[in-house]
Order: sequence, then C-alpha cells, then structure tokens
Amino acid sequence: MDKNLNYFMSLNYDSVLKKITETDGEEYYRATVPLLPGVVAYGDTPEEVYQELDAAKKVWVEKCLADGIKIPEPISDTYSGRVTLRMPRELHEQLSIRAAENSVSLNSYLIALLSKDTELHAENDRLLNAISNTMEFGRKSLSEWKTRKILSGVRIASDNANDRFVSSRPDTNIVDFKEVETI
Repeated sequence: MDKNLNYFMSLNYDSVLKKITETDGEEYYRATVPLLPGVVAYGDTPEEVYQELDAAKKVWVEKCLADGIKIPEPISDTYSGRVTLRMPRELHEQLSIRAAENSVSLNSYLIALLSKDTELHAENDRLLNAISNTMEFGRKSLSEWKTRKILSGVRIASDNANDRFVSSRPDTNIVDFKEVETI
C-alpha cells in the first residue's frame, strides 16, 4: 500500500483531550496525538478541537512526507493489559508499603505511578516542542509575527495568515495555535 497522506489520515491514532480552566475562569480544550509529537489543537468545544486536530495532523503529515521524515503508525490492538515484572525484593517491599498506605492494591498503585509518569513525559514533550518552536521563530522579524502564549507561559509567535507554524527544520514539530490566547 502506498503510504501517502490519505493512508496516514485514515489510520486510527489515539488522541488525548483535556479541558483547561485558566485562573480567570476561562475554559477551553486541548487535544494532542501522543504518537505524533507537536500535533496539538485548541478549541472552545470538544467537537471544535477535534476538527482543528485533524487539520493539524494533516499539516504535520504533509510536512513529514515532503521532508522524507518517517511517520509513526499506531500499533495494533494486541495488548493484553498484562505485564510480568521482576524487581528487587527491597523495591517490591517499598512499593507494597506505599500501596497499603494509600489503601490500594499494589497493582493499582503501580498503574497510578506509571500513568503519572506518562502524563509528565507528555507535558515535557509539549514544553520542549514549544521551546524548540520559539527558538525557530526567533529568526523572523517581530513585525511579521504576533506574539502568543502557550499554557506553560512560554512566549511563541505564529504566522498571521493561518495561525500555524511549520518549521523548515526536520527535527522541529508543527504546532497549531488556532485557539491560543493573544497576549
């Protein structure tokens, strides 16, 4: 099968939707595709954010195809949810004690720890992408760009024409700033 834009757009990538509430009470949604770093969209409703996410995914895939960058594909649903894990006895004891202190099973405690770690990695990836894109924007004159803010407080700039940034650098990801607050 030819792995073109239509092929990648037809794949069922998992996405993460998060409702954001700012300190001033403003609420909006952010969606990401964890397997496609830098594919992110914002919107006032889940429906709106998913439409924007599809558009961001399309731009991201087009850029990767044009630059010859390998695009990750979703892995099939062959996971059983069962993992056998070996660890030192001391670690097993410490984790068991922590689980008991939290009134949960060891299994539930380990799942909670792994989930938190995964969320932290996703947030770190988002911040690193924002910083990388900020550095790329530094080459543009300030008169050509308008300054925007990401949730992390990192200042970035976006193209006035379409509120998207596609880097010419192959190691930089695409970020969609469609619904990000203007500073």
